[in-house]
Amino acid sequence: MIDGIYEVKARTPLGKKGGTVVLITNGSVCDADLFIGKKSKHLQGTLDGEQVTFEGSVKMPSPFGKVKYRLTGTVEGDALIGLLRTKKFKFKVRGNRVS
Repeated sequence: MIDGIYEVKARTPLGKKGGTVVLITNGSVCDADLFIGKKSKHLQGTLDGEQVTFEGSVKMPSPFGKVKYRLTGTVEGDALIGLLRTKKFKFKVRGNRVS
């Protein structure tokens, strides 16, 4: 089961980032609410078996500007393991279910 609340961490080009993500699945759709510091973002992705995929773009500080991304991940037990890719970067995202 993928649904749950996860504490996540990643080493990004802008340094270490951490936050909370809430995943809720409904058939082949996966909704995610991401909370990092005082910011939040809602994402809607697809679910194929145990793999979830989110695609979109996010506005980043200069010199990055608007960056397109693709995030794929799976849940293994209580561990969330993902890979975020952009045109120039890729980095791992890891998390643990807290509820």
